[in-house]
Amino acid sequence: MAEAQLCGLQDEFTCSLCLDTLTDPVSIPCGHNFCLKCLTDCWDQSQEFSCPQCREMFNLRPPLRRNTVLNEIVEKLKKTGLSSSPSQKYAGPGEVECDACTGKKFRAVKSCLTCLASFCQTHLQPHYEGDALTHHKLTDPDGNLKEKLCAKHQKSLEIFCKTDDLCICMMCVVTGHKGHETVELETEREGKEKQLGATWREIRRRLEEREKKMKEMRNVVEQIKISVEKEVKENEKCFTDLIHCIEEAQKNLFERIREQEKREIEKAEGVMERLEKEIEELKKRDTELKEMFDNKDHVHFMQTFSSRCVLPADGVSLSFTVSADFSFEDLRNELSCLKKSLEKIIQWDIQTSSGKKLLEVIDTRNEPTVSDPRAKDLHETHRQAVSESTRTLGAQASPGDPHTTAVGFETRYTELVAVEHDPRNHKETEHELMKTVRIHEELMEEGAAEKCERIRIEQLFKKSPVSVNPVNIIVVSGMAGIGKTTMVQKIMYDWARGTEYQRFAFVFLFKFRELNLLDNENEPQMSLTKLIERHYKYLSNERLKEILQKTETLLFIFDGLDEYKHKLDFTQSQLCSNPDVEVPVHILFTSLVRRTLLKGCSVLITSRPAALEAVDMERVDQFVEILGFFPEQRLMYCKKFFGDTALAAYAFQYVKENTILNSMCFIPSYCWMICSLLRSHFMTPENAKSEALQVSPWLCVTQNKELIRDTIGKDLKMNFSSMTLSAVDCAVLATVISCCGELKELDLSETPLTPESIKILEPGLSCCNVVRLVSCGLTIRCCSALSSVLSAPNSQLTDLRLSYNNNMEDSGVEQLCEGLRSPNCKLETLWLDSCSLTSACCSALSSVLSSPNSRLTYLNLDENNNLGDSGARQLSEGLRSDNCKLKELWLWSCGLTSACCSALSSVLLSPNSRLTVLVLNDNKLKDSGARQLSEGLRSHNCKLETLGLDSCGLTSACCSALSSVLSSPNSRLTFLNLDNNNLRDLGARQLSEGIRSDNCKLETLGLLSCGLTSACCSALSSVLSSPNSRLTYLNLNTNNNLGDSGAHQLCEGLRSDNCKLVTLRLDSCGFTSACCSALSSVLSSPNSQLTELDLNKNNLGDSGVRQLSEGLRSDNCKLEALELQNNEISESEESNLRSVEEELRRSGRQLTIIT
Repeated sequence: MAEAQLCGLQDEFTCSLCLDTLTDPVSIPCGHNFCLKCLTDCWDQSQEFSCPQCREMFNLRPPLRRNTVLNEIVEKLKKTGLSSSPSQKYAGPGEVECDACTGKKFRAVKSCLTCLASFCQTHLQPHYEGDALTHHKLTDPDGNLKEKLCAKHQKSLEIFCKTDDLCICMMCVVTGHKGHETVELETEREGKEKQLGATWREIRRRLEEREKKMKEMRNVVEQIKISVEKEVKENEKCFTDLIHCIEEAQKNLFERIREQEKREIEKAEGVMERLEKEIEELKKRDTELKEMFDNKDHVHFMQTFSSRCVLPADGVSLSFTVSADFSFEDLRNELSCLKKSLEKIIQWDIQTSSGKKLLEVIDTRNEPTVSDPRAKDLHETHRQAVSESTRTLGAQASPGDPHTTAVGFETRYTELVAVEHDPRNHKETEHELMKTVRIHEELMEEGAAEKCERIRIEQLFKKSPVSVNPVNIIVVSGMAGIGKTTMVQKIMYDWARGTEYQRFAFVFLFKFRELNLLDNENEPQMSLTKLIERHYKYLSNERLKEILQKTETLLFIFDGLDEYKHKLDFTQSQLCSNPDVEVPVHILFTSLVRRTLLKGCSVLITSRPAALEAVDMERVDQFVEILGFFPEQRLMYCKKFFGDTALAAYAFQYVKENTILNSMCFIPSYCWMICSLLRSHFMTPENAKSEALQVSPWLCVTQNKELIRDTIGKDLKMNFSSMTLSAVDCAVLATVISCCGELKELDLSETPLTPESIKILEPGLSCCNVVRLVSCGLTIRCCSALSSVLSAPNSQLTDLRLSYNNNMEDSGVEQLCEGLRSPNCKLETLWLDSCSLTSACCSALSSVLSSPNSRLTYLNLDENNNLGDSGARQLSEGLRSDNCKLKELWLWSCGLTSACCSALSSVLLSPNSRLTVLVLNDNKLKDSGARQLSEGLRSHNCKLETLGLDSCGLTSACCSALSSVLSSPNSRLTFLNLDNNNLRDLGARQLSEGIRSDNCKLETLGLLSCGLTSACCSALSSVLSSPNSRLTYLNLNTNNNLGDSGAHQLCEGLRSDNCKLVTLRLDSCGFTSACCSALSSVLSSPNSQLTELDLNKNNLGDSGVRQLSEGLRSDNCKLEALELQNNEISESEESNLRSVEEELRRSGRQLTIIT
């Protein structure tokens, strides 16, 4: 019994350091016991003295007293021979080890996300005992805790940034992600789980569909085999009777059947192979998603969410159609009728022609039976009329030429690429051009184009051998210009020639564009017979009634549904069934589709994708999408167009190497445009060739602007930066933008441009609001072309950025100014920074500013070092003009001195001046220049709000003048940058006098690296405590040795109830821990408004940081960001700061501490 009790208390007799039974046990003030040697070694290696188990801190190293009673109990325990607690197990392979164990490590039972360590049962106890560690976040053992750390700050990932879709730490919240939308990881996961759940359900649905489809495909293959074998056996008897006369025909037919079998089985097996791959992929994704839902690791969940939530491409169409070359049933019927005919055929040369003649005889039997002689005559009349109207294609001699020439249909027609879709799954969710381009890119991948489910035009109405229902209602979809109308003409052409679609006795074509015109006449309602008679005047009403009785021999084609202006209603109440009853034309169409009118007839509809929403797709038997030309069709078209194989190959290669032209050549209409252009180009003599002159007129006069607008769409921004554009590229781009009407922004930065390129681009540039031509190598001639853009009558350009173009020269700016002075110019913002300009261009710029037509409000001439005082004086003349509307002038690093300051001051004194921002940074203005500027700044006419005087060589000698500006009742300054000037303490004190004035409106003051010491801090403090002060931002960083004394003085002002400071920067100010108590009192002050405090590169140490932590915990503290980098802070104190962050976060405050 005693032994059992000892065994139950065994953990109490185990040292938490060595995890073995206590040896020479000693007790410490907190009550915990350890081995004498273990505890001595532990404290000898540490600079602090704390209990290894409960973490209680001791100011002095406690004396170690031997626990005699415990020692005796331990000795008895040892005598029992009992081993370590059976509940403790050593970590095995793949298991997480305890980070606190020494020697052989026990298996971890929990991981702490706060400590970023894993613990066994024994070392976990401190997290359950006492209050010090109970707030730590425990999770299941995790061997990859480093993945939970921010790579930048090495802090725990606890927040999710919705703006950047990224897991971040608390420090990231106020640095790189300040202002972003953030939430806790756990909260975000809840929302993402719902989204991922939808993906998972879709994965499972697809998996079920694919498995079901695989089963169906196996049945299809079996049915194909059974059907073929059955047909072979059933036809064998017929061919045996006829073997002497049709032996060769039988052989050829069987080969054809076998080829069909092989083709269809290969097609089915190809689909099955892709289905198997997709099923395998879906199963893999199903397993991955199940593991994600089971995994409770929020960080891992969020890091893998984006890749897991995306559905895999739905690569395999669920529809499968078996295309038969002919009907076996029809063949058997016809063979019995052909026996007598074959007795005549047997007299022919069977070795050379029997197979061919037999197929021709069979094909003739497919012609529609027109028994009535009158109907037969009518059929022939109709065929001749259709043949006459379709045998040629109208073609312009050149783009924009109103005259057309007739081209033989077969001469120019090139097969279009079309694919089948399941009409029940049709749904348009993206722009038709983007969708078609995407499909082309997918099919251009290796082998994809050959394996796609293509359908030939002549197969549209062919029924699958395994299908029960006939194909009567067909929808053909495709983007504008893709070839839908040409395909319709091909169908009519083949029918009239007697080569295809011979099951139809009559084919009727109606264009929706023409049907729209009927509303403008006196017949808003019409019967179907009257509609046909109207379009085909040789078909009388009486004879039509007879034709319409045989509905299965009729084909109605409706071209261009997207152009129809009527809304379609497929409800039963809006349908008709009698072809002689007069109803609105759109009801005739819907009734044909719903098969209430002429049930059994066939209907083919063409439309752009967006208009298909109006069609009842449930009624559609076949849904086909035209994709235009693949590369092989483009080459074939070129060969037919040019007639010269070598010339066609050259043209094809020329287009292929041109990015923009090649990207649009899948559209047949664009193919024609480009080929027409190139033919004209090739036929022009070498000395007269000008690609730009050829391309630009063609694109400008082309009659396909609506096509361009529809296919390209209106994009708000276009980015072609860092590209190389040919003259053809520029012409296409200009036309596209012109047809779109207006563009928000066009970026051509770092794209080499010539004067000719800009001339070609001119129509497009005029339609843009913002144009970026940064680092484009612009020259004087380029500026002349840009001037034409600015002066264009319909120019929309308001922002032009020409930075870093060193070859423009002053003459180029003068050319540009001619356009700027035009009454048509709407430019408001002009960037000419870093363009190597001199004072020679300033007279022209000044004339622009004084022009009554000028709308410029922003001019940037930064880093033009040779502009000089002369340039500034010339600009000032324009700035004083009553026509000048400029509000912002940037002259950073322009080689200015005090010699120009009088002129600039006169601008501020002028009643016409509208300047609110003047940046003169990095110019040698000196004190005299600042004093001259001050005269203008004190004027009641001055409207300046922002003044930049960074690195201007100023000293305290000018500060009295600047102070007088700040205290002037006329001053509107809210931003003053005096960084990197040697103002010293005297200058700061003089400025303080002006800031304390009740007239001062200053909110931002920059005094970085001004040589300040603690001697000026009393004055600065008085500014902060002044009831008149409006300062919210104060920068005292770098080369300002304020010291602890200065910090104490500043803190007096910061604690004032008048202080409005929000941001204070005290980087490298020589502070130590001696000032931290005062800084802490500021943070805890109820009056403090500080949200951002920079204390980087000071020597605060652990002691100073602990004092700051007290202020941070105050309920009055409003700080959101605290920077403490390079302050000699130990790792343990950094850990304490993290604890402070966590503590504040739990209380609802977001604070980021950067160490």
